[in-house]
Amino acid sequence: MDYEKEAAALPLASLRPTGGHLLLGEAGVGKTNALWHLYDAWVAAGLVAHEPLYVDLEAVTTEAAFERRVTRRLERRLAQTDASSKGSAALPLLCILDNVDRCGLRPKALVESLIDTLEMIDSAKVCFLLGCRTPDWPSPARGRPPSASGCKSTFRGSGSATFSP
Repeated sequence: MDYEKEAAALPLASLRPTGGHLLLGEAGVGKTNALWHLYDAWVAAGLVAHEPLYVDLEAVTTEAAFERRVTRRLERRLAQTDASSKGSAALPLLCILDNVDRCGLRPKALVESLIDTLEMIDSAKVCFLLGCRTPDWPSPARGRPPSASGCKSTFRGSGSATFSP
């Protein structure tokens, strides 16, 4: 993720499944519904696989829980996708990580767990959608998150979108 660039608000319909996108919004504005509508639009357009991996991060309270609920499930789903594609190019798997702000891990531990996961998988085969309340996401002005430099895999592309009901 490139924190040097200024964040921009984009219409949700303009987003494409490349790397990762972060959806920020105030509490109760409908971020989870927007994530699902974006998924539906991408499936209808033939841009992502039909079954996303959805994880409500509110249930993740430890690094071991992150590994169980995100990393291992993602690895299994990617293996299933590889096996079913039989040599043809498979559509990317959509991994929805919702309620980032309610995750029981400290932000630094959450970022490190996500980076560890990205190092273990072929991130070109996955698109991540993250949903988080606006006040809970650190702004670049308040400091940068832990560096992802040196990672074998990082988000390939980024975007943020804000919306109102």
